[in-house]
Amino acid sequence: MVFLRSEKDIEDFVKTLQIRSDVINAVRSFHVVLQQNLMQVATLRDGLRRLRCLEDLQLIIPRLKPSGWRSLLRHARFPYLDLLYTNAPHDIVSDFLWSHPRIAYMSLGKCISVRKLCALDGRQLPKLCDISGPARCVASLVKQNPVTRVAAYQLPSDGPLVITALVQSLSLTTVNLTVLELDVDTSDYNILQRISEAAPALTSLKLLEVQSVDAVIRVFLCILLFLTNASRAVACREGHGKMESLGDKLFVAFLS
Repeated sequence: MVFLRSEKDIEDFVKTLQIRSDVINAVRSFHVVLQQNLMQVATLRDGLRRLRCLEDLQLIIPRLKPSGWRSLLRHARFPYLDLLYTNAPHDIVSDFLWSHPRIAYMSLGKCISVRKLCALDGRQLPKLCDISGPARCVASLVKQNPVTRVAAYQLPSDGPLVITALVQSLSLTTVNLTVLELDVDTSDYNILQRISEAAPALTSLKLLEVQSVDAVIRVFLCILLFLTNASRAVACREGHGKMESLGDKLFVAFLS
């Protein structure tokens, strides 16, 4: 198992691969988790192309542009790979999966697609049993594959309908779902009933309450209304009925 956490780690490891062929065949689990930008994509690409026996691959690289991801993964081939954990854009993951149909465990980062459908929509992976990622993207994978374990979260731009669509897709999976971890909106009171109907074989369930963007906006507007009314009441008592309230200022700033 190899864990690399900096560009210096990557450079040192690739140098080792260049002089020791026994290391190339011994590495089964390869993890790159960076906190900063990757400046030398070519170095990591060279290392990846040498590792032909990988079974587990984790690539977490912040702020890497799509062109960098394409350069990194375009010609990568791992015949035995069954675990993929990455924050790569989903269209690049989709292309990568064409050459890696053995993937059984997959964890995805946020979806940056501006289209309504994720690039992974409709992707068939006959061995996929464990998936985690944004609810909108996970839903399309659950419908097409024998998934038994799901962990899905909401993105800030998602609404409660995204989770509703995911729960509906659970009933369409070809196997019995046994483990589910899900972000749910605080206003969704029937979620447990819908889950029990869609996935009756569940043995483990974890629900994390989140507030949708609409709910947060409603709370914020209620606070603004309270501040506006309170400020006006004080102004009237002090004989300054035309004084602009704090709530008014905040409301204008919010709308702008």
